[in-house]
Amino acid sequence: MLSRALCWLIGFGFATLGYAQEPIALATVVEGDATLLRQTTKLALRPGMRLLALDMLETGPKTNIVRIEFSSGTIADLGPQTQVMLAPKLASGPKRRPATLYALSGWVKLSGTAGKDRAASQLLAESLDVSGLTGAAVVSIQAKSSQVFAESGTVNVSERRAGQAAPLLALKLGTLYARTGTDKASVSAHPPSAFMQSVPKAFLDPIPARSELFKGRAEPPAKPLGALTYAEATPWLSAELALRSVLVSLWKTQLNPDLRAGLASHIKAHPEWDRVLFPEKYLPANPASAASATPASR
Repeated sequence: MLSRALCWLIGFGFATLGYAQEPIALATVVEGDATLLRQTTKLALRPGMRLLALDMLETGPKTNIVRIEFSSGTIADLGPQTQVMLAPKLASGPKRRPATLYALSGWVKLSGTAGKDRAASQLLAESLDVSGLTGAAVVSIQAKSSQVFAESGTVNVSERRAGQAAPLLALKLGTLYARTGTDKASVSAHPPSAFMQSVPKAFLDPIPARSELFKGRAEPPAKPLGALTYAEATPWLSAELALRSVLVSLWKTQLNPDLRAGLASHIKAHPEWDRVLFPEKYLPANPASAASATPASR
C-alpha cells in the first residue's frame, strides 16, 4: 500500500510540476504511445493534459496521431516517431528566435493562422523555419531531408544554416518545399506521389478542434514512466548547439545517475556540459595557495 500511495503522490506531483508557469497548450487527441518529457521525467501523455513551455513530446512507431492545441490558436498534429519541444527560444545571432514548436524529427501537421506577428516562427527545425501560416501545412523532418507541403492556404519557409535563416520562400496552395542535407532547397508546384504516400494517414482526415471539450474538466493524473536515460536523451543531446544550450539550462539541476554518467563518459561529444559536470575545473585560482607554492625570494 505504501508503494502504491507513493507512486500516486509522485504522479500527482509531476502533474502539477511547474504550474507557476501558465500552460500554453493542451493535448486533445492521443491515439497510440506518446511520452511527455518534463525536464528529465517521462510521463505517459493522455488527452486533457496541460502542457508547458519546454515540454518535450515523443511518439512511438505505431502511434496514429497526437494532437496539441495551443492557446494561441495553432494546432499541431504529430505523426509516428516524432520528437518535438514546445515553445523554445533559440539563440540566433544577436537575437533569440521564439517558436511555437521545435521539431527534432518526424511528422507535424500545423493548422491555424499566424497572429499579428506574421514573421514569428510557428515551427523551427535545424534545417528550416516555418512562419506566416494561413491554413494547414505538413512538415517532414527526417535524417537527411526536410519537406513542407502547403496543404491549404499559404505558408512561408526559409532555410536555416548554422542557426541563421535565409530569405523567405512563400509557398502557395499545393506546393512542396524540399531540401536534402545541406543542399539548396527546391520548390515544386505539385508534390510527387512518393511524398503523398508517405504522409501519415491520420493527417488526411480533418479533425475539428477539441479544446472546448476539456473546459472545466480536471486534468487526468500523470503516470510516471521512469527517468530519462542517456540513450533516450542522445538524439536531443546531439541536436544543434542552440537547442543543446537550452537543455543545459533545463536539465542541469535534474540529472539522474544514468544521464549524468552517460554525459560524463561522452563529454567530448557534449562539451557544453563540462562546466556542469566538472565545476572544479572552472574554480578561480586561489591566490594564497599560489603564493605559498612560490619559493621565497632571497
